[in-house]
Amino acid sequence: MLRKQTLLCEKYGLESVQITPYKGEELTKQNVGLLCANFIEERIQNINTLGIGWGTTLYEFVNNAKYLSAPSLKIIPLVGGGGHSNVNFHSNVLAFSLAKKYDCKANFFYAPAFAEDIEMKNTFEKSGLIKEVMEEGKKVDIAVVGVGNPQTSSTYRLLQSFSEDELDEIREKKIIGDILTSFFDSDGNVHQTHITDRMLGQNLEDLMSIKEVVIVASGMDKFF
Repeated sequence: MLRKQTLLCEKYGLESVQITPYKGEELTKQNVGLLCANFIEERIQNINTLGIGWGTTLYEFVNNAKYLSAPSLKIIPLVGGGGHSNVNFHSNVLAFSLAKKYDCKANFFYAPAFAEDIEMKNTFEKSGLIKEVMEEGKKVDIAVVGVGNPQTSSTYRLLQSFSEDELDEIREKKIIGDILTSFFDSDGNVHQTHITDRMLGQNLEDLMSIKEVVIVASGMDKFF
């Protein structure tokens, strides 16, 4: 296992990698969430702002987080958090649930992850509240985000995020990964789509400017 971690660090320029043994989809996802919680909590007193994405694996991170006291910490959602279905996986709920466990503050992203159309997205982005949380998100000390496969992603399907036509576009552009509001192919090229055109939140370029990023992933649909 240690050899695999070393190889991954060397290949992708990572500071550290943690791997949990495969024990079925759900239990493995829970264990990945536990690894993430332990990683954050070992250094929580040195973190002032923590950005959080969305999704089922990040839900397991929050679910496995311990009850601690970190009053100087603030949790910032990195992607829109509104919606009506499976709200436990939305960024706002995750941010506030984590803030409750860590006894700290949290901000709120006053918009959905997916606007109905580009015009609605533009309207949201003009809001001072949205501008504020977006600027805070770009400057967090550490970001915790999930990476997924939009063709098979459990999060997108649970949230009923896009249409069959939009899914066809993902297939046609050979998109195999997503992180926050960015979709990319197997070569790491970011693709603009009708879906990303109406998404609200940080993108891959924003993420790369953050000092430290923790990426959590679980499931065979992430393996290529």
